[in-house]
Amino acid sequence: MRRVPPTTVVIAAALAARLALLGVVVAAAARLDGEAFDSVVYLLAVFAGAQTLLDPGLNLLYVARWPLLDAAGRPRLWRTALRVQVVASSLVAASGIGIAVATDARSSVLTAACGLGVLTAVESTVRFARSPWHASQQFTRYAAVDVSIAIGRASTALVLAVAGATAFAAANVIVAALLLAWMALVVPRGDGRREPFWSVARATLPYGASTAFSALYAYAPVILLGLVGDLRAAAVVAVVSRLTQPAELVPAAIANVHLPRLAPCAKRGAVFRRQVVIAAFAGAAAAAAVTIAAPVVLPWLGVAFRDAAAVVALLALSLPIKFVNYQLVALAIASQRIVPRAIASAMVAAFAVVATIAAAPAGAPAVAAVVLTSELLLLVALTVVSTSRPKSPAAAASFR
Repeated sequence: MRRVPPTTVVIAAALAARLALLGVVVAAAARLDGEAFDSVVYLLAVFAGAQTLLDPGLNLLYVARWPLLDAAGRPRLWRTALRVQVVASSLVAASGIGIAVATDARSSVLTAACGLGVLTAVESTVRFARSPWHASQQFTRYAAVDVSIAIGRASTALVLAVAGATAFAAANVIVAALLLAWMALVVPRGDGRREPFWSVARATLPYGASTAFSALYAYAPVILLGLVGDLRAAAVVAVVSRLTQPAELVPAAIANVHLPRLAPCAKRGAVFRRQVVIAAFAGAAAAAAVTIAAPVVLPWLGVAFRDAAAVVALLALSLPIKFVNYQLVALAIASQRIVPRAIASAMVAAFAVVATIAAAPAGAPAVAAVVLTSELLLLVALTVVSTSRPKSPAAAASFR
């Protein structure tokens, strides 16, 4: 019996998690009125953005720096690293709830925001806890985390559809507690050694900064549109993004599976060329699929296609570019170009923030155009970063 390829396993599990979130949107469209629906959909985007923006980069640190595992495969500095992740995850919950207060003061929405904040923070912690499995290429165990998250999110969607926003908030907290219990029983145990908190935090800064800037250009358009523009327009972009984001699991899985293989210098070019060709073709197929599916699916998600056609077209066009960008990021990490990658992401993030604020009065299509332009700029910047020669052989051979 043939073994299922690891890329397929990772994609299937991550897709289940994304589809479960899409189920929350469907449940919100069926249960909530227009304004409450817009608020909950917007909050889902806010928490997703905060989750990425405040990711300290610990997972990448563990994968890229294999010596952080001891000879027995146990994660070193585990307790300290987990403390860093818990602090970052707590900030995710606090920031998302703060934005909810700023955009919608209704008690039912704020209650839902609190529940979403707790579950999102726990998901961030659980996803970090699986990083030793990523580093050791145990992709079945790695994918099991996404399956558990998918089951939890699907459960909250069912509660929302049946019982409304308040019960939905309680369901999020219950699922968060169950995920924490699952993590305590299943995840690898560390070797017990401690390191000063700030020492580990500083080591993750280049990785976390790169991820934070990536989150800014990815999520700033939706979040800023809701803050400085129209909440309905933000909800439209957020819903269409929920339609395109599951497709991004394909390039993310390709990048995750190839990252450990890219780390050795030998044959890196051949591995990368193969993965980027696969990603480009997959991106074109995903763009076509989203364009065809949108008229049928969007009404189920609470948005009329006529109100979102231009947004769908622009975000679909960005998919092939985004698929390639995922691979360029993996190459930059494997090539030890963390700081240049962070600088490139910062430049694109600055453009996305400024351009979104300028485009917000023009509505959702203008902000979707900002998303497409940001991906094009990132493609150029990452190509320069990832394909340029390092200053010295040592720079390409080690992390310092």
